[in-house]
Amino acid sequence: MSARREISFIRESARSVPSWWPKFQNRLTSMLELLRHDKSQKSVRILKVMLVPFGDVDRRNLEVLADKLQQVLPDSEVKLTAAAEIPLNSFVPSRQQSLADAFLSALLKIAQAKERRKALGVTDRDLFAPSMNFVFGQALRNVAVISTYRLMPRHDLNNRIELLQLRILKEAIHELGHTLALGHCPNSFCVMHFSKSIDDTDLKSQCFCSTCSAKVRKLTGTHHSIR
Repeated sequence: MSARREISFIRESARSVPSWWPKFQNRLTSMLELLRHDKSQKSVRILKVMLVPFGDVDRRNLEVLADKLQQVLPDSEVKLTAAAEIPLNSFVPSRQQSLADAFLSALLKIAQAKERRKALGVTDRDLFAPSMNFVFGQALRNVAVISTYRLMPRHDLNNRIELLQLRILKEAIHELGHTLALGHCPNSFCVMHFSKSIDDTDLKSQCFCSTCSAKVRKLTGTHHSIR
């Protein structure tokens, strides 16, 4: 086809296109862009966590915890809130301990107004649960609480503060894992392994094992590695 005929063909083809086609094409392009954007937003769900101190908890340790949680849990957003009051009737005189359930109930109320947000409480009170001598932490639905009482190093070590902060991080990730529907892991080095003593906490890592990491990626929709 000669150049003149080709130009003529293009002109005739352009005349045959309905007048509504350009607007329709623009709308279709816009809709496809919106669908792609919506899909990308749904593929990664931001894990929003409120970090709630109960009583007089060292805020420096909480700030370190908030920062470390966002490093270990990709696509997470951790906000440190103002201190909440110790729940009434949480202390049990006969045991000289505080009931973890009372803190969880308080956290459920705090998190109730925050859609899709998890709440992690931190207290320096010695916590227990029925039929257990003590607990490092406990979780219920979308909230969890941890205690620093038994995490404090008993010896005057040079890295005392760093060890305390690492223990807090491990227990925090462990309990948040429960809020993501993870159970206890048989791998003693996985953060989801159940700690019967502080030695178990020191032995395990602050990371999820490959099995638990895969579960977290599936539950949160993230494709990043869980460090």
